[in-house]
Amino acid sequence: MPLLCLVSSAKIRIFAGKVGWLFVFYKYYHTQLQYKHRKRVIFILFYKQTKI
Repeated sequence: MPLLCLVSSAKIRIFAGKVGWLFVFYKYYHTQLQYKHRKRVIFILFYKQTKI
């Protein structure tokens, strides 16, 4: 029984690790996208101001 628990906990730990990495990657990617978008918006605003 303890061996089975150990195996299942190891599987759970691996699964949790994968999910954690996915979450970290998603958060990083999301913030990068937001940053790029914000940069683009700022650039467009700046461009419009300089045009006028």
